[in-house]
Amino acid sequence: MITDMAIKKVPFIRYREIPESEYLMLQELAREVLMISKNDNDSNEVALTYSLDHRNLLAEGKEFMGVALGDVKFFLVMV
Repeated sequence: MITDMAIKKVPFIRYREIPESEYLMLQELAREVLMISKNDNDSNEVALTYSLDHRNLLAEGKEFMGVALGDVKFFLVMV
């Protein structure tokens, strides 16, 4: 079972191939995946795909993130 404490404890990671300006946002995405799993999928598997080109995609009104739940539901999110 995913807990609120586990979500709060998602670590800050320094990725080698990703710009440092993206680190905090990626940490928040990891928390969001856990919250989706906890609240919407009975703490089961959730997969997230994300484009690092999100700023350009947003400017063009395109989707940049996809979420798949363990029960094979799929939806795109524009934030």
